[in-house]
Amino acid sequence: MREPLSYRWITSQLLVEEAKRKGLQVEILCDNKNFFKIKNASKEFFFKSNDFWGNSSLWKKIADDKELCDIFLRENGFSVPKSYYLNSKDRKKFDVSQTNLEFPLVVKPVDWAHGNGVTANIVSDQRLQQAMDLAFSFADTIIIQKFIEGDEHRILVIGDEVVLWYRRTPASVYGDGKHTIKQLITIENKNPLRGKWYKSPLSYILVNKDMEKFLSLKGLSLSSIPNKWERIQLISVSNVGQGGTMEWITDIINDEIKNECITIAKKVWLFVVWLDIITMDISKPLKDTWWTIIEINAWPTFQGSIEFTWINPAKILLEKLFW
Repeated sequence: MREPLSYRWITSQLLVEEAKRKGLQVEILCDNKNFFKIKNASKEFFFKSNDFWGNSSLWKKIADDKELCDIFLRENGFSVPKSYYLNSKDRKKFDVSQTNLEFPLVVKPVDWAHGNGVTANIVSDQRLQQAMDLAFSFADTIIIQKFIEGDEHRILVIGDEVVLWYRRTPASVYGDGKHTIKQLITIENKNPLRGKWYKSPLSYILVNKDMEKFLSLKGLSLSSIPNKWERIQLISVSNVGQGGTMEWITDIINDEIKNECITIAKKVWLFVVWLDIITMDISKPLKDTWWTIIEINAWPTFQGSIEFTWINPAKILLEKLFW
């Protein structure tokens, strides 16, 4: 495991370490806020983590606001899920049957990240009310969205190149016929790749009331003992910050889909960006498959990149900036 440095976050560590390896000058300006400078004889870049002038501040604001991002994608003809935006003051009047949405659904706050306040695959009105309670605890406006069946993918675009492509999986454990789900979580959290939030390649799996509710929908509890090799999904969202995992599949992506991702990144003037999509088969050309965009992440982390793929996005970013 990489030793933690004073500037804490993996993305900042990778950039600083790689810059020093390449003989670039590095100056840490504010370590606890990931603010630093990298330069050579002719160029100088200020970074806050991996954010720098190459990412448009306007489009960062749009990407961070899920409603604005949804409007932009629709306006440009990209496929996005059916969505309904609800303010807390209008909740009492809300009736899902009066919208164009049908179960299953996804509910999330309009301007939060890292999977906070998100509930996916909602199949009943009771669960919908619980999901709305959770989302409204994070924001005054929430999104109620059609849940799309398929594999969830995260794509890292740097400049004019798709650098990484992950298939994301929600936090899960595998039964051994002996231990309870709670004990299995404790065992998995001893995985040396797991740590606090985004300071390690993977994050700890946290036991909370949302997990207990999710398990109860499957007739399970934390004290249930799964069968040997039985996979138990623990939460509805696949965010790595909430214990999810990732599988590197960059080598099998069809070039047409890669080019479409690069087109989106250029349209939003983001030099470094994660795109989240749901699709069924990313090896086929666009005309032979379907996909839908669920999110644009204007401040992507490089968490787990080297440990899971041997690809260092920091190296690629610095090479594009300085050479």
